[in-house]
Amino acid sequence: MRKINLIISMSLVSFLLLSLNVSIVTGSENKNTLLEEARILYKADSRYVDARFKSQWETIYSFQHPEYQKAISSEEFQYFSGHVPTNYREDRSFKRNVSGYPLYPSVEDIKRDPIKKDPFLGVPLPPIYRFIPDPNFNFTGHKFEKVYLDDRGTLGKVEIRLNVIQSPPTAVMNDFKIRRDILYIDYWEKINGKWVLAVMKQFSKVHVSGAVTKEHPVPKDKFRWDKAVFTEFNPEDFK
Repeated sequence: MRKINLIISMSLVSFLLLSLNVSIVTGSENKNTLLEEARILYKADSRYVDARFKSQWETIYSFQHPEYQKAISSEEFQYFSGHVPTNYREDRSFKRNVSGYPLYPSVEDIKRDPIKKDPFLGVPLPPIYRFIPDPNFNFTGHKFEKVYLDDRGTLGKVEIRLNVIQSPPTAVMNDFKIRRDILYIDYWEKINGKWVLAVMKQFSKVHVSGAVTKEHPVPKDKFRWDKAVFTEFNPEDFK
């Protein structure tokens, strides 16, 4: 009887050790898989950041969510310098005069010529991408801070430290400039095997005082990122 109990005990110990080893190996494999996926996301965001600094509109638009691209054409995206909500033509708070009349042409006219013209001189005004759509913010550089990936490898965030020279909104203080850093977050999700930007809410408005309520846009369904459990990676992890 004792021999039987001893055999059973040894079998249980062996089974537990085997299970533990399998768990360790599986956990290690999963971490390596996430690391490789985070590396892919980091490379995608690097391209996206570089394209925004250089106002490379075709590349910037290519990273937008498929649902966003269905609603907003590349010409509209470029015409509004990369900051236009999907429902902008129904949104009465988006670029309208005091009478509520839109301050932009029809979709057909935008598609014919997506480059804005100076209202007085009529010369083309090539669109410039701004991380914050405010001419008082001049972006001079950046540094990647963190990359976050959820356990399934389908949701991600990339934190970027932007170097900014901020001018005051009034002409009286035109010579006074503020140098500071802004923590900016890109929200990503994986669709059909490709990392794309989340569909974002309209950018927060800039107050008359020059203060900005939020200095980066957030997804329309941000609760998905809020609920997700993320693994954190440093840029050094990808070298």
